[in-house]
Amino acid sequence: MMITKRGWLVSLLGLLVAPTVAVAQARDTIPLSLDAAIAQALERSEEVRLAQSRVAQADAQVASVRAGALPQLNANLAYTRTFESAFGGGGGGGGFQPPTPCASSPIPMRRWTSA
Repeated sequence: MMITKRGWLVSLLGLLVAPTVAVAQARDTIPLSLDAAIAQALERSEEVRLAQSRVAQADAQVASVRAGALPQLNANLAYTRTFESAFGGGGGGGGFQPPTPCASSPIPMRRWTSA
């Protein structure tokens, strides 16, 4: 079986690239203890985050149910300030009183009628 020029080039290229890939992979690895690996997995895991959010949601529901079982207290406060009437005395409900004609008045009071 005869190896062509192209086959030699592919083989030579493979031999040159293989050590470079192995060195790059060796640089990407970090030595970890079992405890460190577990801690890192728990910290970065999406499933763990989802489970933690479900636990937080359940805690919130428990707090809501407990709050509903406790007695409730409601308060309401209102304040109204009324000013003294411009037409009456002390705001006693007298309201507007038209002037009464007086016999000693210099201007006689007449009742106007429509023609």
